[in-house]
Amino acid sequence: MRSVALAALKASWDGGWPFDRLELKLREEVRGFVGEWARRGPLWWQVGNQMVPGFYRELARRGWIGLHWPPALGGSGMSRVATALLLEELNYGLAPDGGLIPAVAFLGDLLLACGTPEQQQRWLPRLARGEVVASLGLTEPEAGSDLAAVSTRAEPREEGLEVWGEKIFTGLAHQADVAIVLLRSEVQVEDRHQGLTVCLVDLHQPAVGVEELKTWGGWRQNRVVFQGAKVSWDEVVGEVGQGWQVLTTLINLERSAIARIGLIRRLLEETWPDHREGTRDWLRLWQEAEALRLLNYRMAQAWDLGKRVRPFQGSLLKVRAAQLLDEVIDLVRDRFGLMGFAFNRSPEMAQILDAVERNRALFTIGGGVPAVQKDAIAKFGLNL
Repeated sequence: MRSVALAALKASWDGGWPFDRLELKLREEVRGFVGEWARRGPLWWQVGNQMVPGFYRELARRGWIGLHWPPALGGSGMSRVATALLLEELNYGLAPDGGLIPAVAFLGDLLLACGTPEQQQRWLPRLARGEVVASLGLTEPEAGSDLAAVSTRAEPREEGLEVWGEKIFTGLAHQADVAIVLLRSEVQVEDRHQGLTVCLVDLHQPAVGVEELKTWGGWRQNRVVFQGAKVSWDEVVGEVGQGWQVLTTLINLERSAIARIGLIRRLLEETWPDHREGTRDWLRLWQEAEALRLLNYRMAQAWDLGKRVRPFQGSLLKVRAAQLLDEVIDLVRDRFGLMGFAFNRSPEMAQILDAVERNRALFTIGGGVPAVQKDAIAKFGLNL
C-alpha cells in the first residue's frame, strides 16, 4: 500500500508544473548527478550550510551556478524556473548545496536587479565559474530581524567607505571571499529606514575578522568584525543612503530561495506510514508542500516575465515552509519516536531527521523570524 501511494504522489508532484523540454532535461541531469554524489558524500545534513569545494566546482563546471543569468554574464540563459527546479532537486537529494544560494539568489540576482553594468560584469562571470564565494552580512547582536536597527557604520572617505562594527550568523563567512553587508551610513535621520547603505566587502583584508559561533545543532555560524574595512565607491550597491530599497529586493530573493521544499518532500516520502489509516496527517502536509512548490514556481515565472513579485509572497513561502519542516519532525517524533523510526525503518534517515530537528531554529529564524514574515504578509498581502 505504501509503495503504491507514494508512486501516485510522486507522479502527481513531477507532473504538477508544465516544465519545458530543457527544464525536464535539466531535472534528469541533476537527479543523476545527485544520485552519484550521494554514494560518496558528504551530504547536506552532515555539513549544513558549509560549502563543499568539490561539489561546488562541479556545479560551476556544469553551468548550474547562475542558470538564468545571461550568457554574456557567465550564465546559461535558462529561466528562473530552471533555477528553482535545480534548488528543489538538490534539496530532495540532500546534496551539499552550501554556497549556491548566496552566489545566485543573494549576490548575483541582487546585482542583476540593483547593480551597475560594471558590477554585473565584474562579479557574475566569476561567480558562475565558481571562483568567488559570497556570504550575507545583515544580522547584528542588537539587530536581528529588525534590520532598520543596524548600527555597523559606514564612514565616508575620499576613496570610499570605511566599515566599523560586527555581524553575526554569517554562515559562510569563513569560506567566502565577499560579503553583502547592510550598513548605517547616516545616524541623524527622521526614519530609521533612511541612511542605510548596501555594499560588497572583501573579507580577505586584514581589517576583517571571522570567528566561529557554535550552535547547538552543530552547523557552523560566524561572527564577523569590521575594524576599518575598506570599501571602494564602485562596490556600493544602489545609492549611498538608499539601502532599504536594495534590501527589500534582496530579502525577497533570499526568502524564496531558502524555502527547502525539496527537503520537505523527501522527509515526507521517507517517513510515510506503512498503513493506510495513518496517512491522513502526511497527506495534508504533502498537499501543502505541493501548494508551496507551485507558489515558488509562479514567483519564478513572474520574474521571468518581468512581472512584479510582491514582498509578501517570499514571506509566505518561507514562513510556511519552515512551519512544515517543524510539523514533519513533530509528526514523526510523536508517531514513531526518532529511535523507534531508526530501529523500524531507516537508521540513516533517523540521523537526518535528528540533524534537522537540532537545527530547526536556523530554518525558523533564517530570512527573518515568523513575526516579521507575518507582518509583511498582513501589510503587503492583506492590506491590514
